[in-house]
Amino acid sequence: MSPLSYLLKKHYYRHQDKRQAQVRQVEEEQFRQQYFAMFSPAGKTKVCTYQTGFSRHYTRFFTSSDAQEHSFFLVEDPAEASVVVFINTIDDSVLRPDQRAILFFHEPLDYAHLYQSKINEARCEKSNLEVVSHLPSPSLFIKNPEGIAFHRSIPYVHFHHMATPEQLKSIDGGPRTRQICSMTSGLNGIPGYQKRAHFIKLFSEANKGFDLFGRFSKQAAGIRAYRGPSKIKWKTISEYKYNLVIENSRDDFYISEKIFDALICGCMPIYHGSDKIFEILPKEWFYYLPTLEASEIDRLNAFVATDAYKVVAENRASIARYIHEHFSFYGALEKLLAREPLVLPSPESMHPTHLGEARR
Repeated sequence: MSPLSYLLKKHYYRHQDKRQAQVRQVEEEQFRQQYFAMFSPAGKTKVCTYQTGFSRHYTRFFTSSDAQEHSFFLVEDPAEASVVVFINTIDDSVLRPDQRAILFFHEPLDYAHLYQSKINEARCEKSNLEVVSHLPSPSLFIKNPEGIAFHRSIPYVHFHHMATPEQLKSIDGGPRTRQICSMTSGLNGIPGYQKRAHFIKLFSEANKGFDLFGRFSKQAAGIRAYRGPSKIKWKTISEYKYNLVIENSRDDFYISEKIFDALICGCMPIYHGSDKIFEILPKEWFYYLPTLEASEIDRLNAFVATDAYKVVAENRASIARYIHEHFSFYGALEKLLAREPLVLPSPESMHPTHLGEARR
């Protein structure tokens, strides 16, 4: 790509990003009105999900949950809440000592040093704080973790497919005319990104039916399969049979939203990540990619040429219900508010015979 072509495309995608931001702002207000029309705060715990630089609370609820009634009511201002939920870092400046706080830490170990919290006990009593993470200890991201209740589990990242429950229903029965895609927010940075970029480039050359979507960069633009950013993830994925999912890390139980997004959209994941995935999902729902070595490509190409994807595509709705029940952020929040343990299901709890029942 010539320098001029690169600059023109960079300008174009930045302009598109600004337009999308304006659209999302309008959508957030629409979702906010819908939320207040559907649900009442009466008798419920008021919860604020507080994340620096993020304000699309109601968009996230309708596109990352089954949009059903919960025991909590979402508010935008932490001062109105009795429970404040933080993502990755705790900003105790927004807390009162009487408020309960919950931290969901989502980042891989390689990134933990960038997300360090120190608890000011004058504002946040440790007895009122709980932490959820896949990492083995909160000391990896909290400087003074003593006395904090800790739940080790999957990260419970919000789903990113951006579809409402009604939009997801429109997927069912539709044709999947494209073979395999992948979506990535970055191709350089931590070691996981570098290995991902190398494998994607090799796979792009070996499979002409592979399409890559993600943030525009010189590195991405240099890959044959690159198709630009995906404006709406669920609409893109729903056209494909398979979705190449490469996690940023293979840390134990670092299982992000990526594999769940694919399954919820009826697209079979080709999954490279924690092998703990076998402990929580039926192996029939995904293809496990053990390494990112070139030696895997022939086997992968042979697999994506089959119709194995149909077990996911034809049972999308039942799989989505199972995922929302066991792996959604809002389901985990509901359990924490009720002081219930976060217990991950075994694959046997969604036996393949259940899928046969769902088809009939």
